[in-house]
Amino acid sequence: MVENSEPVIYNNRYRLQRKLGEENFHTTYLVTDVEADNELKVLQIIPLNGTLHEHTPEIIDRAKRLVDLNNKHIVKYHETFTEQNHLYIVAEYCEDGNMEQYLNTQTEAMIEDEVIEWLIQILTAVNYMHKSNMFHRNLKLKNLFLKSNIIKVGNFDITSISYPSIDVASTFTEFPYFLAPEVLNNNVFLATSDIWAIGCLLYEMCTFQHNILGKFVMNIMTNVLCNGGKRFYLPKVYSKELNDLFTKMLADDPLKRPSAEKLLYSRLLSTHQNNTNRSDQQNKLTNAMNSIVTNQSSCEDNSSTRQKTWSNSKRILPAIPRAIKQIDTVHDSEQYKEDKSSESTDIRMKIDGLRKKAIDLLGESKFEEVYNYLMQQRIVQRNDPQLDYVTIYRGLAALAVRPRDCHFVDALVFLEATLNEI
Repeated sequence: MVENSEPVIYNNRYRLQRKLGEENFHTTYLVTDVEADNELKVLQIIPLNGTLHEHTPEIIDRAKRLVDLNNKHIVKYHETFTEQNHLYIVAEYCEDGNMEQYLNTQTEAMIEDEVIEWLIQILTAVNYMHKSNMFHRNLKLKNLFLKSNIIKVGNFDITSISYPSIDVASTFTEFPYFLAPEVLNNNVFLATSDIWAIGCLLYEMCTFQHNILGKFVMNIMTNVLCNGGKRFYLPKVYSKELNDLFTKMLADDPLKRPSAEKLLYSRLLSTHQNNTNRSDQQNKLTNAMNSIVTNQSSCEDNSSTRQKTWSNSKRILPAIPRAIKQIDTVHDSEQYKEDKSSESTDIRMKIDGLRKKAIDLLGESKFEEVYNYLMQQRIVQRNDPQLDYVTIYRGLAALAVRPRDCHFVDALVFLEATLNEI
């Protein structure tokens, strides 16, 4: 395709320049938009065949929703279209690369203020998408793009309909460390599953340990797949407050992880934001004063009338804004209750969908057997955290079903337990 002497143009508008990368089900290209003065943009191409064919409507709907996102810390998605059983997504091009490339060039640890600033930008993007009822599902360093020293989150995973169980032996070198325990163990993705991924990103920013065969990932494998393991912490050069946030983001129980919004309202991050805002305001004030001083210097030799103008101009200095009002985070607010109600409704809809899929796959009679067995095992697991999934899967085999055919039921049981705790 690229070697053809004729230029490759998609949708009579996007001229192919070069291939940028390939991941999972999609390939990414750099293109020029001939209808926008040859502006550089990114084109993702997803073939809607094979395993994705059955879920084409859902995938196309997710892609269209990307275009509605409008936040300066999220890559801008311009349009989507389909041609010849392929989905095309046109997105903003971030010429400064991604966070993984940036960290690879660093030789010294990032200072805490810089880590916090970038963490705030990531959380701002995730908070916005969660309020837009969207999950990212694919938060990792290479999907955090840089443009004019601003982080832009991109490359949403819109093709993952379900997550397969992890085979440690076959996936050791490609372990998806950013996937939370409930995703790996229960095939369920929640808003706080993105928070787990942000915790992984925070660790990598603070340690530069972005080699997935490192000690960090080995600890995660032990913790996620073996029901417990050694806890890990940020280096001692970072504050206890930042480490506390990190620990909360990697809580095993997704219900104990704070939301992106709550993290942004934490004392550490909100103080940083307030200080940054005051600094920006002071810079604007300084620039305005410098401008006035410059005007004064240029008017020193002018008439007294112009001096009077200068005197008057001093009175129109921009006022220093009042301190930013602290945001109320009381959890019994009406907004909090409304959010919880919305979350419960969303989980109930997922439960209904999973129940239908499970019955279609197993049949009603076998579904009831598997459901009752897994529900009983979850109750046992609460009292015996050492009960692992290997033991549970042996019990499924005794029911004459393959464990991989039971992931819908497993997810259903997990969500019902979650709903009861909200």
